[in-house]
Order: sequence, then structure tokens, then C-alpha cells
Amino acid sequence: MEFSNPQTILQNVTLGQGATVVDLGAGSGFYSLAAARIVGREGRVFAVDVQKDLLDRLYHAAQSEGLHHLEVVWGDIEHYGGSKLREGSADVVLLCNTLFQLENKQVAVDEAMRLLRNGGRLIAVDWNGSHFGMGPEEHLVFSQEQATALFTDTGLSVETSFDAGQQHWGLVLRKK
Repeated sequence: MEFSNPQTILQNVTLGQGATVVDLGAGSGFYSLAAARIVGREGRVFAVDVQKDLLDRLYHAAQSEGLHHLEVVWGDIEHYGGSKLREGSADVVLLCNTLFQLENKQVAVDEAMRLLRNGGRLIAVDWNGSHFGMGPEEHLVFSQEQATALFTDTGLSVETSFDAGQQHWGLVLRKK
């Protein structure tokens, strides 16, 4: 089975050198690390999560790779302003394998909108099913259709959908 590959996904959605990226709900940091490799030293990556132990591991992984432009931020994206980052500071916001975990998805999307510059992009990836227990419990799965409705109701426009592996869906959205 082919799993979601953060490096490939971010390269295919043309995440560019020098970009400022915020990874909301960074978790173990697979997307944050991939983003830091792609944006290079001219860029910045902020990995935001509520779990300090995961952020500590991510910080050490980034340091061991020489990715000193990746910063970890302890914050709660289910509270508006909870990322603690400046409004309009991101070229790209990542919301990857996070939506299914959130009780308050709307606030997290509002936080993503707050962070994005005008014309900035949101890249969303999430599970398309439970996949016999490899993914989230079936009742927690948040479909691409549900996500599209949430994002467009919040003022984002769908730029494209993309193949994010057999178990995931992917969307690129733009802030108008």
C-alpha cells in the first residue's frame, strides 16, 4: 500500500524556495521537515502543535538535519490566535492529517485563514477512510467533500485536488 509522502506532495504542489510555511497540527513533523527541506534556508517553517513531547522530538530531528529555519511553536489551533503567530505571516499553511482529530474544525480553519497572506495557499491532506484500523476510526474520518464545504464557506477557493496516496485526499486552496 502506498502511504502519503509529504516530500513528494509538497514538491508536487510547488512549494517554493524562500516561502514561509506554517504546519498546523504538526504532530510528529513529517510535513514540517519536508517543507523545511524544500523552502531552504531562505524560507521559514513554523510547526505548531499542542503536544510538547512531539514538538521536542521534532525540534531535535530538525537540528540533526541542520534545518535551523524550522521553529516549533507550542499552541492550540482550536483557539483563534492559538498558534501565537502573526496575522498574515504565511505564504502556505499546512493542515495535514489533522482535521479528523479536531473537535472544532471551524476554529482551526479560521486560524489558518488568519495566518495566510492574501493570495496564500492552504494545503490540506487527510484520511479518506479508516482502512481496517490503519487510519482513524470511521466516525472520525473527515471526507474531502466535507473539507471542501468547510474551506469554501470560510472564504477559500479550491485551486486543485491532488493524489495524496491511496489512503488520503489532498486539496490546494487559495485565500482570495
